[in-house]
Amino acid sequence: MDFPEHTTKNGTRMARIASGIDGPAHAVAREAAKVALTRLGLDISRLAKDDLLIDVGRRSGGGSFWIVWIKEDLLEGRARLFEDAWNPTPQEIRSWAHTTADPPEQDWELAVSDYPDLLVELVDDPMAEPSARLFLLRALYILVGDVVRARSHLAQRSGLVTADKLEATIADASVRCEPLQRWAGRARALLADTTAFTYDEWGLSSALANSERPWFEKAQS
Repeated sequence: MDFPEHTTKNGTRMARIASGIDGPAHAVAREAAKVALTRLGLDISRLAKDDLLIDVGRRSGGGSFWIVWIKEDLLEGRARLFEDAWNPTPQEIRSWAHTTADPPEQDWELAVSDYPDLLVELVDDPMAEPSARLFLLRALYILVGDVVRARSHLAQRSGLVTADKLEATIADASVRCEPLQRWAGRARALLADTTAFTYDEWGLSSALANSERPWFEKAQS
C-alpha cells in the first residue's frame, strides 16, 4: 500500500519519516520513530508532545499499518542534508536514505558510488525509503559499469575502486535481498567478461536497476 508523504495535525503540516505494515503496530512504530529520528540527528526525548504523530490503522486486507509523522518545521534546518552534495559523507547518505527527499543533484548516483559497502547496506535496509533503496541500487550498477569501462581502475575519493576490491562488496550483496543478489550475479558476470557491457543496462538510468522497482514497491506494501 502507498503511504502519503504529508498530513496535517491541528493545521500544522507534518512529514512522514517512517511507515510500515509490521505488527504489533504501536510497538514497531515507536521503535521505528526512534531509529528514524536518530538517523536525522534528532533526539526523541527532546521533542514536544505535538512534534511527533504516530498513526496506526487497519488494512483493508487485514493486519495493521503505521505511519510516523514529524512537524515539517523541525526538518527545515535539515532540508539541506549535505554540506556539499557532490562530496557527501557516509552519514549524510545514510540520513538521506531514510527521508522522502529527492536526490539533491542530477546524476547524484556518481557521488554516492564512493561508498559501495554503504550502498549495499542501505539497499538492504527495510527501514530506508523504497525510492532511495532503488536509487542506491542504481548507483551500484553504474559503479560496476564505470569500473568495466575504465578497464583497470576507477579513481574515487575513497581510493581506487578495482574489480578485486569490489569482490568483497559483491560477496556481501550476494547474501542480502533479492535485488542485491541479482546485482551481485550480474556484476560478477560483467567483470569476468562473460556478459557484454551496454550503457542502457550499466550506465545512468540503468535499466537493470530500474527493473527492480516492483520489488521495492511490493516490499513496502
